[in-house]
Amino acid sequence: MNQCRLKLHELLTHYLSRVHIEVLGSLGDAVEFYGLGFWSQEEHLIKRATGQAKSVTVSVYRRDQS
Repeated sequence: MNQCRLKLHELLTHYLSRVHIEVLGSLGDAVEFYGLGFWSQEEHLIKRATGQAKSVTVSVYRRDQS
């Protein structure tokens, strides 16, 4: 990887780690996901939330919606 891509990778990794630990680690009773496309990389978010929160709501984004 070149320097710029390496730095971007480090920043994204740090950001995603913080989200996973700080945000997903302290979910409340009700969680709402807005704009998910139900891609395979989003499954872990929903699984984590349904294991912790009492209520989980998901709003799905589809490309054909205006």
